[in-house]
Amino acid sequence: MQKISVGATVGRWIVNKRIGEGGNGIVWQCSDKTGESGALKVLKSYLLQATKNTDQQVLRARRTRRFMDEIRFLKLHQSEDGIVPLIDYYLPETLTEDDPPWLVMQLGIPLLDHLKSDGITFRSIIEIFRDLAATLTRLHAKGTAHRDIKPDNILLINGKPHFSDFGLVHFDEKQAVTGTSEILGPLFFVSPEMMNTPAQADPCIADVYSFAKSLWVAASGQRFPLPGEQRLGTPALSLSAYVKDPRSQLLDHIMDKCTRHSPQERATSETIHKELSVWCEFNESPPNSLIEISQIARATGGMAAVAQAQFDEESRLRRLGDTLMEYVSDQLQPVLIALNNFRFTDATGEPLETRLALGSVDGPSSMDYDRW
Repeated sequence: MQKISVGATVGRWIVNKRIGEGGNGIVWQCSDKTGESGALKVLKSYLLQATKNTDQQVLRARRTRRFMDEIRFLKLHQSEDGIVPLIDYYLPETLTEDDPPWLVMQLGIPLLDHLKSDGITFRSIIEIFRDLAATLTRLHAKGTAHRDIKPDNILLINGKPHFSDFGLVHFDEKQAVTGTSEILGPLFFVSPEMMNTPAQADPCIADVYSFAKSLWVAASGQRFPLPGEQRLGTPALSLSAYVKDPRSQLLDHIMDKCTRHSPQERATSETIHKELSVWCEFNESPPNSLIEISQIARATGGMAAVAQAQFDEESRLRRLGDTLMEYVSDQLQPVLIALNNFRFTDATGEPLETRLALGSVDGPSSMDYDRW
């Protein structure tokens, strides 16, 4: 096959212009003689070149395998809602630099470009992610995970959102190729466990983290998500701090549950879909009573979080104080015994015992000293 450039022919497709690039392939806008358009993705040629560097050869083989798995996956799901449709593909028996595999997907509008259009409201953004959550729920129910969710990999096709770029997809029929030292997933959107132990991580739960970060970016208008957990009770981390819609604060708890560092504490894709569906059932302009209730709920949730943190800190300090006093008592006991040998007396001449006593933690003070 001739080198890919504008005007080149790949299968029945004529290359029109370059529109993107990923880790494994380069994407071109193309069309055929009938006028049908598509997005042509061709495996990067250098991945098929031989190298004496063993590590590089392993990495190239892994990326080539993932490109082929993407074709296989799209073939299996080409008629499923929410997954970018596969139009055409080429998968030779022997891969060479001059004869690489390629695929053609349906063209779509990138999510971030779509959000720049007139008439885009906060509600319409949440509806997009509600539909994406439905697709993700179906995939996860089959044990399939995208593993590369980010705004750049979401397309609007005929007004409906679709996931694209399945180069890292995990599905039952796929042979494991993940390395133990790989960081798997999109930078800024990847979950902690996919950075540390991707081979052992649950990819579906990791998808939830990346999905929530993508939702935050699309809704907040920022280019990159905030790092780490986005806990309730921290206004600077909330979605409602960036969005004027009064009902945005009702989604802060979703961001909290989906961005937990511990995978066991995260919500599922099914829960996200239910939450976003309920949110979308309300009218765009809710009654004032709903706004007031949501504001009170948000304020109460914040105060509760602060109060809980204070209580936990006070409990920690009390435990530390009790432990310290026990230690001090043990260390001072020989000194007290020695002092008692001096036989101190009070004003009437009666013996005065020297002692150190611990007070009750339930009293006015956790540490009380008796005088000699």
